[in-house]
Amino acid sequence: YLARSDLVLRDMLRPMGDPTEHTPDQELFDRIQQLEESVKREKNLNAAIRNLLGNGAAYVGPEFFPAVVKNLASVLEAEYVFIGRLLEESNSIETVALWGMGQLRPNITYSLLNTPCADVLREKVCVHPAEVTSKFPADQLLIDMQIEGYVGIPLFDSTGASLGIIVALYQHPVPDGDFASTVMLVFTARVAAEMTRVNQEEARLKLEENLLQAQKLEGLGVLAGGIAHDFNNILMTILASADLAELKLDANHPAIEQIRLIGKTAGQAGELCRQLLAYAGKGQIELIAQDLSLIVKDLEQLLQTSATSQASLELDLQTGLPSVCVDVSQIRQVLLNLVVNASEAMEGRAGTIRIATGVMTVDHAYQATSQHEFSDGPGEYVFLEVTDTGVGMPPNVLDKIFDPFFSTKFTGRGLGLAATLGIMKSHSGTIKVNSTPGSGTQFRVLLPAQRETVTAPETFTESDWKGEGTALIVDDQLHIRRVAAQLMAVLGFDALTAEDGVEGLKLLEQHQEKIRVVLLDLTMPKMGGEETFLAMREIRQDTPVILMSGFNEGGSIGQYVETGQASFLQKPFKLQELRCKVRDAIKAVRAAQLND
Repeated sequence: YLARSDLVLRDMLRPMGDPTEHTPDQELFDRIQQLEESVKREKNLNAAIRNLLGNGAAYVGPEFFPAVVKNLASVLEAEYVFIGRLLEESNSIETVALWGMGQLRPNITYSLLNTPCADVLREKVCVHPAEVTSKFPADQLLIDMQIEGYVGIPLFDSTGASLGIIVALYQHPVPDGDFASTVMLVFTARVAAEMTRVNQEEARLKLEENLLQAQKLEGLGVLAGGIAHDFNNILMTILASADLAELKLDANHPAIEQIRLIGKTAGQAGELCRQLLAYAGKGQIELIAQDLSLIVKDLEQLLQTSATSQASLELDLQTGLPSVCVDVSQIRQVLLNLVVNASEAMEGRAGTIRIATGVMTVDHAYQATSQHEFSDGPGEYVFLEVTDTGVGMPPNVLDKIFDPFFSTKFTGRGLGLAATLGIMKSHSGTIKVNSTPGSGTQFRVLLPAQRETVTAPETFTESDWKGEGTALIVDDQLHIRRVAAQLMAVLGFDALTAEDGVEGLKLLEQHQEKIRVVLLDLTMPKMGGEETFLAMREIRQDTPVILMSGFNEGGSIGQYVETGQASFLQKPFKLQELRCKVRDAIKAVRAAQLND
């Protein structure tokens, strides 16, 4: 009726005379105007909702959010409309759809600190009709977009947890804040439901990806463990043969240096195999207090050869550092990985690789800037820096460099930095990266500082110790049986050899009175090492048994070593290591017999 009689009512009720004079007709006219505006707003609201519902219903999946922001911008006459998803770990939002100035724009990440969006998450509706930029002068986004008015609505899931926000931005005052907020509120449930669905779908895909990655790494671990075990057996022959050859040569023989180099290199290869076994879950890291600068200095020659000829290596090593509790072979591998990466970043051009060590105090603020979490809290940390003058990395590459199997190199396997990060975590440390395209990259490894004295490497004494009697050697590898028998001969023992556990038990039964010590491999066909060991204990309990393996000590074998029932010697081992183990095992049995 009001709509049809608009002109008639206006003419009939328009007040006459002085317009400032308050009359009953004036009051009635004002009320009718208010009613007209209310009816008009209701019509506009209904039309806007029908329009949005009609357009939004046609879209599902990835097209849903862009359709909503586009239609909201049209209905609300706003220059910008976006839907943002809350990123709690960084106190920011990530837009899932952003409409601006008549077109869909790339998504952005938007910090909530000192912005009106932070208020939205604490309130049901947040409206700033005008001058919003002056109220939030630190919000660069509002400044860049020249925003005057702001309307924000929070999004919640079914449990009441915050999901994100819907925001309309105006380059002019908000025409009608109530109208805008009402229209946006109508869609919060639908948008929140879709955002929840997207989050759940992403979580499912991430879980599947992690599962696939775990399966890949498990397969890699099995492969690495098998290779390391077999390679350790090969190194055993090389290392033992080098020891035996050195014993037969005069100290001034022309080949003596080469023989020693063979032994040293085989020992370093054995350290790498132990690291492979640790990745495969078949080994244990050996943490001892070390000086990080000394580790780098000892590796200087190898680092020089690992870098390209165009790269100049510079060392800036601080002396008197607090010690760090590390597995030396793993820290060496970390350093080699970083230097090789730095060298390849030169891309064949001349440049500099700088390796520096030092100590620093890390606080909460510094920890917050790290790409990876610190296992330990604030405190004193020893750092190792590898800085190059190479090509650098853009942010999209920097975000992925620690992902397993990610590599920017055509022939890369993508395992070096992933392994480096894993090593740091196992040492309660972390790694930080700074890189700028065209300006190079800096990797900083941080390890908790210790205040204990640096432990000197283990040395073997009584180099002239010898035993007597017979040694039983049980191993399925012929070449290992042969070199082990020769090593035991140097130590004063005759040798009996068996290729598996069954034959070994027979020999022990036949010669138990003269067998003084047993060297027993753990991985054999027919009868495994552990089963053979337990059967040997049934035959004779006081015979010293030294368990050998290309794998590290671990699993059920560890209990026998810890309780003193057996000793363990990891392949490859040198003559002096074997001498020490045999001597200690025989002495332990004698001491037990005396106590009995």
